[in-house]
Amino acid sequence: MRGCLQPRTQVVDAASLPLAGCQGCARAAYGPAPAAAGWTMGLSERERAGCRVLLEQMATDELMALTDTITNRLVLPQSRQEAIHAILVYSQSVEELLKRRKVYREIIFKYLATEGVVVPPCSEKHQLIHRAKQYWSGQLTDRVAETEDINPNKQLHLQDRLQPRRAASRI
Repeated sequence: MRGCLQPRTQVVDAASLPLAGCQGCARAAYGPAPAAAGWTMGLSERERAGCRVLLEQMATDELMALTDTITNRLVLPQSRQEAIHAILVYSQSVEELLKRRKVYREIIFKYLATEGVVVPPCSEKHQLIHRAKQYWSGQLTDRVAETEDINPNKQLHLQDRLQPRRAASRI
């Protein structure tokens, strides 16, 4: 049964889902074309890769609960990788996936930080989602350079040195 899904009224074992690297016809592998099934187009390759890294940061129980929610309990994953694959296959858009309650803002923030995307720590979840979408679409220009040393203490020491001089000059 590998390579095609059973009708939606039946529970599908996640092992029956096509593998992420499947070279077969995507339309045949995932059933009817997304437009025919009433779906918008799924995630792009960059979005899928980014979401995979992001989902790997989640706890296993939360990952399984997210799989249940996204697939309406029709897919029963046997492992974390199967759960991640099912989430990526059944997610209609990256925004729909990241807005889920189980995908915490801290997870999105950590992902963006590891990718070198500069975001304020006080950013709200919807702002982080917007930045992730910009990053995956290639629209971001303010990334931390890989050779740039990120040392927040260095900047604080500079500010401390400058502040006493300014205060002394006012007296």
